[in-house]
Amino acid sequence: MIRLSELRLPLSALPSDPDTQPEAALRALAARTLGLADDADITALHVFKRSFDARKADLLAVYIVDLALAGAAQEAALLARHAA
Repeated sequence: MIRLSELRLPLSALPSDPDTQPEAALRALAARTLGLADDADITALHVFKRSFDARKADLLAVYIVDLALAGAAQEAALLARHAA
């Protein structure tokens, strides 16, 4: 499992139902953040925490997510690449 924090989405990307999470948008943002070519490499995504950033005029939803990649070797390589 890899934990990513500070994934920011505009409020317009959130679904109208407050109990559901924008999983497709979070998968795409997580893949882009990790430098993955496709979000299909992410096999599982779990929202650990959601908060809101209201310090600016454009409100943002800020997520902390736990995700798993297709293989343990892929996770190890990704962690080694982002170790610094």
